[in-house]
Amino acid sequence: IFCPILPGDMPFARRVFDVMFHGCLPVFMKWPSKNGVGKSWWIPHGHEVKYNYPFHKELYSFFMKDEDLIDYESFAVETVGDIGNKTNFGSMFDMMEAMIEENPNEIRE
Repeated sequence: IFCPILPGDMPFARRVFDVMFHGCLPVFMKWPSKNGVGKSWWIPHGHEVKYNYPFHKELYSFFMKDEDLIDYESFAVETVGDIGNKTNFGSMFDMMEAMIEENPNEIRE
């Protein structure tokens, strides 16, 4: 149901699309972006989410129809990343476990 998307060597890795293709909800660590305005799902102070994924609703909305855009934030699960230790995934796994324990029927739907 939940598939963690761990930081890799590039922010736009194929693993996100593999997770979506298999019907899982991607779980991202969320960090501040490098420009301080948005968020990064890659690494602390990395590129903003909208620049990493194709057909992102915020970036492509000025020249594409809404039905052709993807609202990644509508189905992605986020947990706050540890800026001091980007390889500390404890909060991610704790959150996934808590969501499954608290809402098992809602998650199955």
